[in-house]
Amino acid sequence: MTTDRARPSPLGPAFRTLLTANVAASLADGITRTAFPLLAARLTDDPLLVSGIAIAANLPWLFFAIPLGVLLDRVDRRRAMSIAGALRAAVAVTLAVLAATGTLTIWLLLAVTLVFATLEILYDGAIRAIPPAILARRELPRANSRIEGAEIVIQQFLSGPVTSWLLAISALVPLVGAAGGYVVAAALAFLLPAAAAGSHREAAATRERGAWRADLTSGYRFIRGHDTLWPLWLLSIAIALCHAMVMSTFVLYVLDELRVPEAWFGTFLLVGAAGAVLGSVAAAPLQRRFPTGPLIAAINLLGLLC
Repeated sequence: MTTDRARPSPLGPAFRTLLTANVAASLADGITRTAFPLLAARLTDDPLLVSGIAIAANLPWLFFAIPLGVLLDRVDRRRAMSIAGALRAAVAVTLAVLAATGTLTIWLLLAVTLVFATLEILYDGAIRAIPPAILARRELPRANSRIEGAEIVIQQFLSGPVTSWLLAISALVPLVGAAGGYVVAAALAFLLPAAAAGSHREAAATRERGAWRADLTSGYRFIRGHDTLWPLWLLSIAIALCHAMVMSTFVLYVLDELRVPEAWFGTFLLVGAAGAVLGSVAAAPLQRRFPTGPLIAAINLLGLLC
């Protein structure tokens, strides 16, 4: 009986559907995140243009995260997931055609990266807003850890190596595979229960049409005045900028300086992925044992020292 009490309760079919959808989208995200820098390195050897891929992938998070968050507070989150998946599938197919026909340019790739990053904000915001609507509060750390862990395993341990191997043969197969992953994620969004849409829609329906700007302003003011969210937001921006600077020309360093074959680029990235998986597994137990703020500070300090 003691063992039964200690065993965590299942998170339910709705969460399994959500997790499966995110696994499909994570597979597609991992393909594109590995393919885009490699495609850029094929199209140009200019470090500035190659670094533009990292800039294009991170810039929308700085400018569009809050506006798209306001949008998600007004719409059916299942529909937001589905639209984001369908649009990314269409763009991935277009990119595959351009790459296969030799008409892809670095400027088109930069534009596609911007579109993907913007749609990723919409998708990620929706999928992370759904668990509180379908799960009890005490289950959220476990659910979020599973979502993050699955993303890391799929994107870095599976997608990276497979994508670089396939891309060395043909750009068509991995990019069409990415489109398929987005289609599956979009379809599964319709299987989520009505609760996943969000109870916020009832309040949103009563707002005036011009309230969007007011919501955007109040959202920023809420973050600015929050003792935890404001420093966390600034810290997230700083970390994202530093990560972008490190990774912006990383593909050129690995391919040109370290002489790693293109097909092994994804495998080379597995070292960092191992630590990320360990962090996702340890997140929930550490959060139960230590205060969140000091824990985040300690983890970032440890990362800086390493």
